Amino acid sequence: MSDSRKIAVKSLQNIIQNKVFLSEIKDNFGDNAGFLNMLLLTALRHLTYIKKIIKKYSDKKIPNKFAFTEYAIILAVTEILYLDTPDYAAINSYVDLAKKENNKFIGGFANAILRKVAGNKEQHIKEDKGELFSDEFIKILRTDYDNKTIKEIEKAALIEPALDLSVK
Repeated sequence: MSDSRKIAVKSLQNIIQNKVFLSEIKDNFGDNAGFLNMLLLTALRHLTYIKKIIKKYSDKKIPNKFAFTEYAIILAVTEILYLDTPDYAAINSYVDLAKKENNKFIGGFANAILRKVAGNKEQHIKEDKGELFSDEFIKILRTDYDNKTIKEIEKAALIEPALDLSVK
């Protein structure tokens, strides 16, 4: 499963940093395509809120050279809060990946953040208001839509489709 998680981290990094569509990289998913698709889509749906949680537990911005670990933390939080993965499994897997890809110090940093998130899991789930859009994007939307309409668009976008059809 850690190979799948490594693929997920690199895919999320590629999606966010290089602005690549998920559909363009799905072919690299192999046997765990269902899990990876669900994990990445869930992370992207809740990215704004997940980043707020991480910022709450970290005074420092993660340096660019440790970007892999930043995306690993995002996916670990996704699994802890939204995918019913046992906390210890998500934490251990992603911390091990961070140590292998970067170093043991950034792995310890990731471990500290993830343990705090897991310790306050119920509180974070309750506080999730379904924020999909970043503040910058909301400013753009406000030129054409009122706040009520923007909230309705966010709610609609956060609904997970009942069926996911992928065409080869």
